[in-house]
Amino acid sequence: MTSKGQVTVPKEVRDALHLTAGSRLVFEATADGGYLVRGVREADSLAVMAGRLRRRGPAVSLVQMDGAIASGAAAGQSV
Repeated sequence: MTSKGQVTVPKEVRDALHLTAGSRLVFEATADGGYLVRGVREADSLAVMAGRLRRRGPAVSLVQMDGAIASGAAAGQSV
């Protein structure tokens, strides 16, 4: 990795992911502490990010959030 955080992707990986100069990559944390790297097509990048921000399940009110924060703080949990 360079001092600017740039990495060289091996040719075999670039070919397998159909990456070209300027391609975007997404690094996703896995449950076991590793990372999954995916190539993202330009047209899909906004849709991918929107999907990550989407919350599954019903909306939570500010009162519910405040209650959850207070409960966590009382239990000694930190964010």
